[in-house]
Amino acid sequence: MSIRYSSPLSISDALTTELRAQRTRHGLPLSLCLAALLTGAVDCVAATTATSTVSADWDSSGSLFWTSDSGQLLTWGAGFDFSASSVAQTEVRVNDVLKDSDSAFDFSWRTLGITSSYSGAEGTLSASGSTNDTAMAANASATPLAGMSDRRLEARGYAAHAGRFTVGGAGNITLSFPYQYQLEVQKARSEDGAFAGISGFLSLDNYGPTPATNTPPYTPLTSVYQFGEQQQAGLGIGDTQLAKSVSGTGMMTLTLFFNDGDKGYFALGFTGDAYGYTAPDVVPLPGALGLMLAGVVGVAATALRRGRPGA
Repeated sequence: MSIRYSSPLSISDALTTELRAQRTRHGLPLSLCLAALLTGAVDCVAATTATSTVSADWDSSGSLFWTSDSGQLLTWGAGFDFSASSVAQTEVRVNDVLKDSDSAFDFSWRTLGITSSYSGAEGTLSASGSTNDTAMAANASATPLAGMSDRRLEARGYAAHAGRFTVGGAGNITLSFPYQYQLEVQKARSEDGAFAGISGFLSLDNYGPTPATNTPPYTPLTSVYQFGEQQQAGLGIGDTQLAKSVSGTGMMTLTLFFNDGDKGYFALGFTGDAYGYTAPDVVPLPGALGLMLAGVVGVAATALRRGRPGA
C-alpha cells in the first residue's frame, strides 16, 4: 500500500482517511489499525464514493423508436431549418464551487463526447456526456476524501437528442426509447453520505400545419410529456449501511395524434448525478501521534539528563 502526498497537510489527510477507513471496515482498535497501516498488513482503502451511469439506444432507421397506428410516414426536417440536434453537458463541483465544466451542441444526430474532471486534496470527480445517431449516455462519479473539514463533491453528466418532422397521414405517432442504468454508492464511515441517481425526460409536440419554419413563437397545438423519470440509490449521513447497488432497465414512451401535414418535435434527455460527502475528522490522528512521540522523546531525554552523574 502506498500513500501519495505533496504537503504535510495532505499527509495528515491521507493517513487520517486510511486510519478511519481501517477502523470502519475491520473494527480494529486504533493501535492495531495504525500497526496494520504502517506494515501494510491490511488493505484499508474504503473510500466514500458514488457513481451513476445511464444510457439509451435505438435503431437509427426509426423502426424502433417511432411507430404509427395508421401507416403514417415521418419526414425528418421538412419545413424546418434543421432536422435534429444533439447536446452534451458536464460539470463537477467541490463544496458548491464549480471546478470544471464542458458542453457541446450540433444540428444533427452526430457523435459528441465530452468530459469534466477534478482531482485534489478534497477528492476526485468525473462526468461525461455522449451521443451518436443511435444512442446517448451520461455518467458521473464522486469520491470525496476525509479531512479536517467536511467535503461535498458533486458531478453531473447530461446528454440529449431532439428532432423535427412532418407527418404524412393522420393517426397516432408513438415514440419509444429503451434505457438502462447502474448506480453504486459506498461509505467509508457511517457519518459520511453518498448518493447516485439518474433522471430522464421525453416530450412530443404537435405544431399543426404551421409554422413552416422554426421561426418563433413556438406554440404547439398539443403536447405530451414524460418528465422526472428517476432512479436513485442513497446512503444518508448516520446510515449504518455502507454499500448499495441499484441497476435496471426502463422505457420512455409517448403517443400523440397528428393530422396529415402536421409538424412535430420531440426531445429526449438523460442526466446522471453523483454526490459524496465526508464529515470532518474530529481528531487529527497523525498530528496527535506526532505530539505523543515528541513528548515521549522529551521525557526520555529529561530522564537521561537526570541519570547522569552531577546532573
